[in-house]
Amino acid sequence: MKEYKTYSELLFDAENSPYFSYVLRGDGFSVVYDESTGRYFCFEEGENDADVFTEVKLVARLTPTNDMGEDVDRLGLENLFDCVCSGEAEGKNGEREYLWFASADKAEGIGKRFEIWQLRRDADRSLKFEGYDSITSEGKTVDSSNYDHIYTCERPKETTLNDIFMEFNIYIPEDFKGHSLSVSDVIVEGEKAFYVDTFGFRPLMGWR
Repeated sequence: MKEYKTYSELLFDAENSPYFSYVLRGDGFSVVYDESTGRYFCFEEGENDADVFTEVKLVARLTPTNDMGEDVDRLGLENLFDCVCSGEAEGKNGEREYLWFASADKAEGIGKRFEIWQLRRDADRSLKFEGYDSITSEGKTVDSSNYDHIYTCERPKETTLNDIFMEFNIYIPEDFKGHSLSVSDVIVEGEKAFYVDTFGFRPLMGWR
């Protein structure tokens, strides 16, 4: 895993690497995402032109609503106010979302955020309930444009993908409107997406 020693080194990759993308731009700061390692970096304009950068973690992805304060309270984000950068951004499919980032060393203890995505009703039927290798062997891909974002939940930080799979098959929440988790569904943990495969989970690149 590459370790950045200087701001200029990070900035060079952010501007030139196909794996880097800007996810948030604010007043005097920007956050970039390195898809190759799943890491976020925030760099800020420091005093006397001394730019500062630090590794951060995405601790919450909220839908901007009048009730957003309830999610902020539940996750304890206000307690991290002095070390969190946040702002409104545009998701991959054009929806608005509010992102909260904490410095990596202060993010411990924050619960995990999971999203469940399931194929749209009008999606190619040959994609439904098929294993990853079966789909890709036919030249097809797993793309978020074929999926609907069905559900979002916060769970304790020790929660695993297997835990989520079990919960949404056996202990399904009353407000969950999708079908029980199965092959071809996608679970997003933080910023990392995983395809529910015939056996286990397959990491997906470029889901957002």
